[in-house]
Amino acid sequence: MGFGDDIMTTARVRAMHERAPARVLVTGLDGEPRWSEVWENNPKFARDRASAGQILRDGPGARPHLDYRRMTRGRFFFNEVMLEPGEIFLTEAEKALARCAIFIEPHVKVGASPNKDWGYQRFQELVRARPDLPWVQCDHGLPLLEGVDVVSTRSIREACGVLSGARAAVLPEGGMHHAAAALGVPAVVIFGAYIPPSITGYDLHVNLWRDVPEAAGFNIPHPRAQAALDSITVEEVLDGLETILSQ
Repeated sequence: MGFGDDIMTTARVRAMHERAPARVLVTGLDGEPRWSEVWENNPKFARDRASAGQILRDGPGARPHLDYRRMTRGRFFFNEVMLEPGEIFLTEAEKALARCAIFIEPHVKVGASPNKDWGYQRFQELVRARPDLPWVQCDHGLPLLEGVDVVSTRSIREACGVLSGARAAVLPEGGMHHAAAALGVPAVVIFGAYIPPSITGYDLHVNLWRDVPEAAGFNIPHPRAQAALDSITVEEVLDGLETILSQ
C-alpha cells in the first residue's frame, strides 16, 4: 500500500472530525500509531495518543475498499465504498514549486500491478502529439519523457507541490491521481481494467475505464487486462484532456 491509500485516509479522518471536532489518531491493525508524510500539517491528525480525541484503525490490512476475505497473493478484490477527495496541506515552500502546466506521470509505482501501466511509450506519443502544450514531469529517478519541462523533486510532497498549480494532469490510477483530487486538479486518469472508478475514481476527473470484471484486481500480467489498456488510445486521452482544458 502506498501514499495514495494514505490520501484516501484523510477523507475518512475529515469525516470523523466533522462529526466530533477532536484530533484523530490513525492506528494499524496492531493498535500502534501510524504516520504518513502526506498527513503533515493536517490539523485533524494526532501523532500520539496524548493528543488524540478519537482513533481510526486504517492501514495495511484495514483498507475499506479491499475485500480481504477474497483476496489472494495474485489478485485483489474490492468493496464498493463512498470515496471523497482527500486533503493535503502543503507548506509555502512546497506551494512555491507549483507549475501552471499539464502535469504528466508516465510511471506506476514500483511493485504496482503491471495491469495499471499504460506504458511509457504511449505517454511519449501523447507529448509528441501535442508539443504546443506546457507539459511538466517530476524527476524522481525514473526515465524522463522528451519534450517536457522537468522539475527535480525529493519527496512525494514536493511532487504534490508541482502538481498543485497544474491546469490539468494525465496520470495512471494510483497515488498521484488521489493527490490530484485532493488538490482540486482535474485529470485524465488511465484505469484500464484493474479497478473501477466507482471505487477509486473522482467526479472531477475523466476516468478511462474498461469494464472487464474477469480481469480486475490481478497483480500479475493478465491478457484481458493488458488488452483493456491497449484499447485506450492516445487520441482518447487527448480528447479527455481537451474536455478539461475547454471547461
